[in-house]
Amino acid sequence: MAIGATDEYWQQNALPGIYKHALLRRYIPVFGGKTGSRAAKVVVLDGYAGRGRFSNGEAGSAELIMQTAENQASRRILWNCYFFEKDPKSFTQLQAVASEYQSRGVSATAGNHAVEDGLADVLASAASSSLFLFLDPCGLGVPYDTLVTTVNSTDRRRNPTEI
Repeated sequence: MAIGATDEYWQQNALPGIYKHALLRRYIPVFGGKTGSRAAKVVVLDGYAGRGRFSNGEAGSAELIMQTAENQASRRILWNCYFFEKDPKSFTQLQAVASEYQSRGVSATAGNHAVEDGLADVLASAASSSLFLFLDPCGLGVPYDTLVTTVNSTDRRRNPTEI
């Protein structure tokens, strides 16, 4: 059974998180900028969001996404951000980071549950939007059958979607 990231992990960013965050820093703004100009909004899910921020203040994946959403608001690109984290301790810290961004106008919803328990709701909210599902490549992902069934249950062919 997967146990998630430990306190030691959250002290500072290290491999493979460095690569994951580099990908997000480069790709998320481009995806949002290009697809957000055509769709009503950009919906993004970080399915294994963790704490959102490292103990040393460095942004984790969730905060990197919220920073992008905040920055692109000036370009009138609306983002709906979803962050799921099962571990109660990590979720409490994630929720605090999300609250900071909510107070500045970012649509950030944190859920204390497994990805599978909220994926259908995220897809429903993205009906007329571009969608980016970030399912952490560094850990155990959503079972393939669950992902395929869920994504195929909605019509994503007309809207930009990245998984």
